[in-house]
Amino acid sequence: MPDPEIAAGSLDARVALLAPVYNEPIEDEITSWQTIDHVWAAINPNYAMEQNESGRTIMVVQTPIVIRYRPDIDARWRVQWGSHTYEVEGILNVQTRNAQLQLLCKEIL
Repeated sequence: MPDPEIAAGSLDARVALLAPVYNEPIEDEITSWQTIDHVWAAINPNYAMEQNESGRTIMVVQTPIVIRYRPDIDARWRVQWGSHTYEVEGILNVQTRNAQLQLLCKEIL
């Protein structure tokens, strides 16, 4: 079981947390992305695979991103690191101790 505490030295990437901006409150159409905060993170690409999507083969890179705990993150958010953009697919509060979050992400290529 992973330790919920984070060694500060392991968070070596400065990332931007992006929240969606919607066209209208009733609709679920995302019009843009708003930077909420910049935080330190550990980015560890796990694996890459090819998959078929809409009749074409694309590469998908699964990347867990570890950050310090914060209660406002939503699975609709994105993470920006340099030229890389990641879509958050899941959020894991390690051991429910509110010390770290593991964001299960997919790189948008």
